[in-house]
Amino acid sequence: METRKRNQRIITAFLLSVVGFTCLMTFYAGPKMMALRDDVEQRAVLYKCQTIVDGDTLEVQLRHWRREDDPPIVQVHLAGLDAPPHAASDDPELLAWAEAHKIDPELAAEMGEASHNTLLAFIRKQNLLLHRADGKPTTESLPPDSRVHVFVSGTHVNLKQLQNGLAAHDSTMPQQYADEYREAESKAQNERLGIWRATAP
Repeated sequence: METRKRNQRIITAFLLSVVGFTCLMTFYAGPKMMALRDDVEQRAVLYKCQTIVDGDTLEVQLRHWRREDDPPIVQVHLAGLDAPPHAASDDPELLAWAEAHKIDPELAAEMGEASHNTLLAFIRKQNLLLHRADGKPTTESLPPDSRVHVFVSGTHVNLKQLQNGLAAHDSTMPQQYADEYREAESKAQNERLGIWRATAP
């Protein structure tokens, strides 16, 4: 008899806890979570990478959680980077790049392909957080040909390209992460990675 009463109390307590949890989620936690999501939707400015042009040029599109019309696709450039063109070794643009960086055209063409493919595998169709060259977050009105710092899932894409020797550091224009980019390029050169593979140690 005691066992039966104890089991009834346990079942009653369990059912009451289920009802209490349901009420909590329905009338308190649920609305708060939806309000938080709505707030994030309003504040977050994310872009979706639609096309990889080469190792430092992308085509992106503003992405909202909900939108009625598709925003325009905008071409942007990775700030602080100068990657080899995605072209054949005899292409005039690639030859000019290779000469400017004192890199063999064959290696430049190979690394241009590698730089392009790395971005293709890593960020195409991904949601990107973009910062302007001065480090401030971008807005919904991103001008074409803007120079941006790209972040995806917490990874700094520009920095990653330099660390792997898939681009040279472009120091001709001021930007927020110049010191980090310069250091990453120097380390890649010392380790003879990517475009620096055939350079003197």
